[in-house]
Amino acid sequence: MTYSGSERRQHLRMPISLQVRYRSLDTFFYDYAVNISHGGIFIKTRKPLARGAEVELEFEAPGAGKKFSTRGQVVRVIFPGEDEMEPAGMGIEFEPLSAEDRALIDRIWQKSAKSAQQTEPPSP
Repeated sequence: MTYSGSERRQHLRMPISLQVRYRSLDTFFYDYAVNISHGGIFIKTRKPLARGAEVELEFEAPGAGKKFSTRGQVVRVIFPGEDEMEPAGMGIEFEPLSAEDRALIDRIWQKSAKSAQQTEPPSP
């Protein structure tokens, strides 16, 4: 399925700051994710991999005490200076997730939403 404009995203995204370890071919990288969904993750990096690159991902799920690991493919690349509204980086589409992995992402969302609520100033 192809998406365009505001309808191109199939899954809701949650803003997050999360260190991600990923590997492509025989090279390992560490960068930070800026959002996550059940369909994928966006990793902020000044050196994105090429579109179509296969990657293995791993990160510690905050508050869950469990590592999340899966495979995916780079489907979106933003090079430094290309878009003033978006950080440089790459969007990685996950391979289909197990029910356990989807539940882990749900826990990450809940923790992130709770943290956001605690840091928001009270309404006037």
